[in-house]
Amino acid sequence: MRQRGEGTQRAKIEAMKAGSEDEADIKKQIEVLNDTLTVLPDARHRLQKQSWYATELRDHLAEGHQDVDVAVRSEGEQNPEVQVILEARQLLREVDQTLGTQTADEEPADDAAGTGGTADVGGAMPLQVTLASGKEVEVTAAAGDKVADLRQEIAEKLDQHPRCVELNHAGGVLADEQIVPDSQITVVLVRLPWIGADPDQVKDLGGGEFVIEGDEKKGSKCNALCEVGFSSGTEYFEVEVLEGSGAFIGVTTRNGFLEGYKIKGLFFGGPGNLSNGSGGLRTQFGEQVKAGSVIGVALDLTDESTVAVTFWEGDVCLGEAFRGCPRQPGAMVFPAVCANKVQDRFKLSLRRNPRKQTLKTPHPAIGCWDLQRLVIAGETVSLDAALAVKGKGKGRGYAVDAEAPPAMGNIIMTLTEKPGTPLFRLSLKLGNTLMTTVQTNSGPIGAEEIQLGMVAGTMVMAPPPLMDLEQSFSKALPLITSWKVTTDSLQMRGGDVEIDFRHYDAPPEEPVSSVTLP
Repeated sequence: MRQRGEGTQRAKIEAMKAGSEDEADIKKQIEVLNDTLTVLPDARHRLQKQSWYATELRDHLAEGHQDVDVAVRSEGEQNPEVQVILEARQLLREVDQTLGTQTADEEPADDAAGTGGTADVGGAMPLQVTLASGKEVEVTAAAGDKVADLRQEIAEKLDQHPRCVELNHAGGVLADEQIVPDSQITVVLVRLPWIGADPDQVKDLGGGEFVIEGDEKKGSKCNALCEVGFSSGTEYFEVEVLEGSGAFIGVTTRNGFLEGYKIKGLFFGGPGNLSNGSGGLRTQFGEQVKAGSVIGVALDLTDESTVAVTFWEGDVCLGEAFRGCPRQPGAMVFPAVCANKVQDRFKLSLRRNPRKQTLKTPHPAIGCWDLQRLVIAGETVSLDAALAVKGKGKGRGYAVDAEAPPAMGNIIMTLTEKPGTPLFRLSLKLGNTLMTTVQTNSGPIGAEEIQLGMVAGTMVMAPPPLMDLEQSFSKALPLITSWKVTTDSLQMRGGDVEIDFRHYDAPPEEPVSSVTLP
């Protein structure tokens, strides 16, 4: 039984054969011919699935066969559209000869499975891509395109990172440098497997998740690595802390992935510090890493011999932490976690881009402030001796007697926000670093009533002038109850204490570049 519209299409073909040989007319005729095949769904579907049939027809046409029965036997079943298809292909061959181009005949298929060729009839065939479940994924990529482009398109449609998308064809996995074949492709989402430096300590839970198990090892870290590596370009991934606190998160290499503190990499974590895996590099880079934290890691691998890393906490960019850290040319780096305890649990997510950062106007107190005056119980505390020590080697060592007065340094207070809280972090660098929190209560912004928390500090020996000043500040800071902030100054008041600061433009801290990845 013929498909509806077949007679009309046959009439079109006959009219085209008798039509003008003008090149513009012939091109228009080709468009009409393509429309011919769109009304033959059974035949078109069969040709999309079995390009070998088009090859058989091509072979018969090349031999001059116009016998429909021969073509029918080649296909293996009766097909009322065969005559129309034969005539359509014959017309295309005539057009080819006139224009000197190839409109339909391409490399023939090798077998009935449709492999080894790209033969088509009447234009490009849509690519068939399915998930392992059988659900079809609509794509704009076509046979002959780059596999890398197809992978990127599928990843965007599925809201996945391209590294999570595996493309399977004919029993193998397609690589980015290959060309997209013209037969079915199956999409498999990879599970982001984790391994442990001590295999007995890390249990991969699938879906990018893992947990620390086994016997507790006091004083040692439990290190895990995800076997999805990166070697070039820019990449971004996130690690969510599901259970536990104090973990360090970042990247390492295969050679740097060792047990405990022997690991070598580029990490952020713990109380908010930077580390190379075996020791600290910089304090107060961000907030403490704890259950609920989402740490983002943005990698810049555009230089094949170095690594740069920018860290995020949630939707807050902490800034570039590492830059120009050497690696072996083209060496892959891998997501890594240094956990603290058994039952600590984490989940990795590969994302195409970092989160969109929430922009807001910072509080006017945020920044660095240079100490100008300290008054306690009506008496002004002399800062000269302490400032002279600060000027000598930037706080390292004692001032020396000399005819010329010693260089004067600065005593700097730094205020930063604690994201998601009404608190500020205050640090004051003397011989040690004094640290506390500031909570704003009532009052307009920049002139609030405030409350300071308990003062803590590092514990190293320092020159006597600095130690004396530290003791004065440790007693004075808890008494502060208000502040007044302008563009250039910050005044703190409370009880019999007055502290005045001037705004200080601190030189930006450069990213760490001293870590070499093995």
